[in-house]
Amino acid sequence: MPSILFATNSDKLSGGNRQLALAANALAAGGHSVAVVAPTGRKLSGTLDAAVTCIPSGPRLSLAQVRRILADIRPDVVHCFHSRVYKAFLLAKLLGARFRLFLNRGVVFVPGSFPLFFLPQLDGLICNPEAAATVLRRLWIPKRKIHVIPNAIAIPEGCPDPATRPSPPWVTFVGGTKPYKGLDVFLSAMASLAQRRRDFAVHVVGTRADPRWEALLGPALERTRFHGAVAHAEVLRVLSATSIFVLASRQESQPNALLEAMACGAAPVATAVGGVPEILTHGRDGILVASEDPEAMAQAVGRLLDVPSERILLATAAQRRAEDFSVPTRVARLLAIYGLDGAEK
Repeated sequence: MPSILFATNSDKLSGGNRQLALAANALAAGGHSVAVVAPTGRKLSGTLDAAVTCIPSGPRLSLAQVRRILADIRPDVVHCFHSRVYKAFLLAKLLGARFRLFLNRGVVFVPGSFPLFFLPQLDGLICNPEAAATVLRRLWIPKRKIHVIPNAIAIPEGCPDPATRPSPPWVTFVGGTKPYKGLDVFLSAMASLAQRRRDFAVHVVGTRADPRWEALLGPALERTRFHGAVAHAEVLRVLSATSIFVLASRQESQPNALLEAMACGAAPVATAVGGVPEILTHGRDGILVASEDPEAMAQAVGRLLDVPSERILLATAAQRRAEDFSVPTRVARLLAIYGLDGAEK
């Protein structure tokens, strides 16, 4: 039975680690031998099914640790989700270990460690958006090493129809406070919108209320709820009640929150950055706006508030588009790239 080892140097439920968990669980459910190396903690391990072997590690893997893991698991494939663990397994392979080595690439900027991507010991780079693959091709990394596999989401079941949402409509942001997520842009857009109308409610998921954020909301503060960090099930509950989902990021790969909002039946308004235009077609299944432009964002949201029929059409089209990002599709493509699509389980 082929064995697959996933490795990460973070226990956080980042976008990359969510993709790791979805793939690991699906592969294990399909009868493959799957293990995950991750720092000790319960965030990531708590999302893994019992059939997945969890191997706790420290924040940095030593060569001795890697050799012990390889001796115990004997993987045919090692798929790394961060450059730090990639370097550890690359060193083991340079010293004679035998397995196929892959590195996940979700970011759309030039990686500092890209010279290591030319080494023959790296079998492939798996990019989520085409935008990330384009960056690597411009560095003259061999095209045969670069693969594009879009992110996947577990399609939620039983989402309400886009036409049956709370009134006034919910306008929702999901994300943290890192500058690239554009929380400040979103809040400023809501402040601008609130100067002209009152027929909407604002929901911010993943960030707690704080004076610095509240100050940006101005007249929208009284109709805003900060949910803070909540369980994933609660994120989906909020998204299932949302009429308009706003992605305000300054840079992105292929955001899970956007895909989940689409699957839950929210009409998307998103900045045209990174891999986002690969997901949404402007005017068909969402509205794309320029980054760093809260007024354009406010106008786009206002337009969907003004014309509920357009909002519902976009939301319905977005739901259909989200079906293209299924877990079985991603797993099948991973197995093909691993060279295990015809392997006996």
